[in-house]
Amino acid sequence: MKQQWKQRISPWVLQGSRQWMRLWGRRKPLWLAIAVCALGGLFLGSLLSRTVQSTLSVTNDAVANPTPPGLRQSSLMFTEASDRPRTLVKPTKAVARRGMVAQKAPRLDRVVGDRSTDCAASPQQSRNPKSLMALQNLPLNRFRVSAGQTRGPVAEQANVAHYTNFGWRFLADWKGRSALYEPIVVLHETVGSFESVMNMFSSNHPDDEDQVSYHALIRESGDIVYVVPPEYRAYGAGDSVFVNAAYQEETVQTKSQSPPSVNNFAYHISLVTPEEGQNDEDTHAGYTRNQYEALAWLVSKTGVPDDRITTHKLVDRSGTRIDPRSFNAPYFLSRLHAYPRTQEVVIGCTLMDSPPPPKAT
Repeated sequence: MKQQWKQRISPWVLQGSRQWMRLWGRRKPLWLAIAVCALGGLFLGSLLSRTVQSTLSVTNDAVANPTPPGLRQSSLMFTEASDRPRTLVKPTKAVARRGMVAQKAPRLDRVVGDRSTDCAASPQQSRNPKSLMALQNLPLNRFRVSAGQTRGPVAEQANVAHYTNFGWRFLADWKGRSALYEPIVVLHETVGSFESVMNMFSSNHPDDEDQVSYHALIRESGDIVYVVPPEYRAYGAGDSVFVNAAYQEETVQTKSQSPPSVNNFAYHISLVTPEEGQNDEDTHAGYTRNQYEALAWLVSKTGVPDDRITTHKLVDRSGTRIDPRSFNAPYFLSRLHAYPRTQEVVIGCTLMDSPPPPKAT
């Protein structure tokens, strides 16, 4: 049976093979072209499949982490360099070394406990503003808790603003919603001279639109002048919002008739503008190395991370603020990273006799 099957099939196989060889010999270029096209099709199909998968992956990521249109992060990390720092007084090596000494972070529970009555639960529960008059002639450790034990690389002094130019930080906004955000540092410039700005801060301003202050000023020599204790709210930014790394807007409205602001969780530091820049121009000669060094040292004492350091221009929503002009952000950040981060400047306050509301989301 097997022999018969082979005898019947063999002629057909032999004849088919011969015909295939003749066809291959005659149409060899055609078959090669077909083979090349087939292989090319397989390669292109594989490449297209990978491209589609990659596109779907990017689309899914965008859906999971959408970037709202018109929003950009407020962090100083995303700004570009402007002008190089000017040299006014070159710091000595001894001063530079003293500024690099690591400081031990203070006990925050003790610090907050001492200041637990210096904030208000909400604007409706705010106390008599005239009680702020008692904050004159404060010691330096009210502005930096270890000022009495450790010496900084620059001179420090306190000159508290008039009580109408600052107020309490609130745990809730005027509608009773939580106002608890992580602190931010907002950088400014004075535009005017140091003397004119201090005169404005020390003046009585009963009208809200005239009230203004920073927590600290940094002169061209690098000397730091504290104006408002860090547990209080300085009026450094009006209509403003901070956009965090997750593209979420952070702002607190403390009065129904006023726009929301970052003041409730901000620490405002202003650089004194050089004399040639005390005008309305878009740029000026820039700031001194001493100012950058003092600014980096002071910001390092707040413990605020890089992605929560910003400028008045970046948080402003009115479109009118451009300060600090001619600021070299990369240079400042490089100097900031030379100092250890501590929490000697304690931003904000807590009511110890009642549980705080949940954190803002």
